[in-house]
Amino acid sequence: MAWPLYTSWRLGTAARNKAYMTKANMSRGYDPIIPSRYAALNQLPKLTDDLVEILRKNNLPEKEIEYRAERLLKAAEAPPAPCEAVSSQYYNIAHEIRSLEFLSKYGSARIAMDSTSEAGCDIILDNKLQIECICCSPGKSGDNGWADYLRTERQWEMRDTRIAEDFILSRITNAISNKRDFYWKHNEKESAVADRPYIVFLGLGSLHTKVLFDDSGREILRVLFGADKPTLKYDESNEKFIFDGYTYNRQLEKWNGSKIDSIIFRLKEYRFLSGIIVTVGGVGEEYSENETWLFTNPNAINRLSVEDFKGMPGWRENGKGKYVFLADDD
Repeated sequence: MAWPLYTSWRLGTAARNKAYMTKANMSRGYDPIIPSRYAALNQLPKLTDDLVEILRKNNLPEKEIEYRAERLLKAAEAPPAPCEAVSSQYYNIAHEIRSLEFLSKYGSARIAMDSTSEAGCDIILDNKLQIECICCSPGKSGDNGWADYLRTERQWEMRDTRIAEDFILSRITNAISNKRDFYWKHNEKESAVADRPYIVFLGLGSLHTKVLFDDSGREILRVLFGADKPTLKYDESNEKFIFDGYTYNRQLEKWNGSKIDSIIFRLKEYRFLSGIIVTVGGVGEEYSENETWLFTNPNAINRLSVEDFKGMPGWRENGKGKYVFLADDD
């Protein structure tokens, strides 16, 4: 029996998903104000089949396809945390598959064989770029204020988006720090190659939203360089305001009042990191260049070349000492 058909059978009908939501999720105290949960549960069978099909198109061994399909099924059936539509495990597994699909546009992408516990990074691009995939999570949303924030209003435009932006950026910082610890552990085991570029491909998981980010993902610079609010100056000759850089803020304040570093690319402990790729798209659809950006680390030990990820929109040094956004056709 083909796996796509089998995954749909295992997940069952919309009626079963509805029963799962009401009997399992609600009994655990999950908040019914999350409108995406019911829709997500109904979409899981097709989405899981689509993800398995991506693995097939990349010619993975049948053993690996079956292994990852089984992991998707178990993650789909696992109860989600509060404020998440599906389990965080599902987001992470799906993100890794979507990352493979996206990166294949930029070279020869090979995913690690999890079925054989292959050591090393999640994806290797062109036999040299080491890529680790991770999704943000909302953390302990009952304690960190995220659940309370979501309860204020259901529509993004009715909320204070700066609060949401600060929260999501703090979770991005948390995810990157997790991969920092992961890197050094694997570096000691020599499953990560120290003299090759190391990149983190980060998805927002249940926090994904396109509302908070502009077309270049500029907001991410707040946690990479401390580039906070844009500033303007008045050009008297042209009688108009022009962009004049950013205010600098080396720390981001969390909901509980504690502060975390927001200058990741300026810190020595992150020099191992050649860059990050961030997508604000959801795992339910193919990642788009309009919502996925590369941020190269100018202070990295193994810096990315102009040929690496060629054509991917993102932020790089322009050869004149400036860190600028370059679209795919620049």
